[in-house]
Amino acid sequence: ALAIQALLHSRRDHLRPDIARMAHWLQSQQLAEPNGWAPDQAAFGAWGMGGEARRPPYPGHVDLSMTRHVLEALRMAGVPLSDPAFSRARVYLARLQNLPGDGGFFFSTTEEDTN
Repeated sequence: ALAIQALLHSRRDHLRPDIARMAHWLQSQQLAEPNGWAPDQAAFGAWGMGGEARRPPYPGHVDLSMTRHVLEALRMAGVPLSDPAFSRARVYLARLQNLPGDGGFFFSTTEEDTN
């Protein structure tokens, strides 16, 4: 995700095809239905630290920071908000939001000690 952002800031248009492939790879890494995750699972809609796609029940480390960077990179790469990745991410983000508390956010749905 950070590599996409850096490449886009470099304004090198010849890298657009590479950036599009990187964005597609990020989309494939989301903890979502294509990787066996269901909306009722705590990590659904998030992204982890990369590597092989994670399959249930092992999400690895997923948190707000990594998910945020991926969402920003996808938007910068031109992925439309109508893409399923964004609606899936909303499920994860809603789980993180501290409601009816102060409205702030927890850091992770799977890493209790990081909250």
